Amino acid sequence: MSERLSLFPMNRDLCAVARYATLLQGYDLTHLLMPKYLRMGGEDVSRLDGGTHVGLQLTDYNKDRLMECDVLYMDYDETIASENFYKEIFIHAREMGVEVIPSNALKKKFNDIFDDLFATAEVPFEITPADDFLYDINIPVITVLSHGPCTDQLAVELALRQHFVDAGYNVGQIGSHDASKMFGFLSMPEFMLASGDTYEKTVRFNRYIKDLVSNEQFEILVLGAPGAIVKYNNRLLQGLGVLPSAICNAVRSDVSIVCTYCGDYKNEYFSEISQFGEFRLGSPIYFYNVANTTAAPDISKENNTGVIPLTYTNVDSRFVLSILRNVKSDGYHLFNALDNDSVKEACIAVQNALSGNTPFMR
Repeated sequence: MSERLSLFPMNRDLCAVARYATLLQGYDLTHLLMPKYLRMGGEDVSRLDGGTHVGLQLTDYNKDRLMECDVLYMDYDETIASENFYKEIFIHAREMGVEVIPSNALKKKFNDIFDDLFATAEVPFEITPADDFLYDINIPVITVLSHGPCTDQLAVELALRQHFVDAGYNVGQIGSHDASKMFGFLSMPEFMLASGDTYEKTVRFNRYIKDLVSNEQFEILVLGAPGAIVKYNNRLLQGLGVLPSAICNAVRSDVSIVCTYCGDYKNEYFSEISQFGEFRLGSPIYFYNVANTTAAPDISKENNTGVIPLTYTNVDSRFVLSILRNVKSDGYHLFNALDNDSVKEACIAVQNALSGNTPFMR
């Protein structure tokens, strides 16, 4: 029997959960909760991400709503910074016997609230792999990368899952977002997220994937790489692309997809990223999801260390697609993951690329 699942607070990434709710495993989605002061109750989910109409409404948070769910997935949203608000909801859920699943981002921000929850079990591996080489992974591999947050990476991963599952494939998948576990994705091994030597992580992850594919007999593997593939600048490092680099070097991708921000791009932009993929990540990049978000430095928020944070502005799929129609992207497939037709075409193009039928590629 499926458990009733509610989400709080709804944000860009969790919109993907709502869009692909039919893929949830062991859960039925009940409420998409938002703080009441935002006055978004009754609005369609697409109000948040600017994509195609979903048919699911946002719900103002009320303690009584928790009586209608068994599990509450809680994420952190920087626009809702009040620690007391999160604590209050966490206490309400516990009082009503509702299981709380916090995201890693929420636990990191407010670890005193969630310190009694079980940590993810470590994957049993030797500290240092004995064999100093990488195994080939002998099934098609699709890797989903990003230029940073708010690029609809989870939506791309879920679209790929739906496409290939519907086509009858046994899909193995590791997601970039904590919520992907509710869809039957495997979690990124804990040793990849912990501090440690990148060389060792690369070799260990290769062994992990080799054993996983062998044991589960997957036919296709989809890897979502957490974090940005490159720094934004010397003040905004975004992880320096270390984790995506380790993942891509551990498992060579047959098709790589980059989720990027909306902008006025020229073909040279995609050519440079493709070359970066080929020479740094082991696979050229021909697929680009252009998200319903723009990103730009916000000089007004510069702090005393000279760090200028990025400000993200939401647009909608129609605006993005109108821009893409004017982009000369010879040899590259540009799409929008939140438009049903656009993402469907992209998934078909990915399948064609895997089968060797790729007339659009260089």
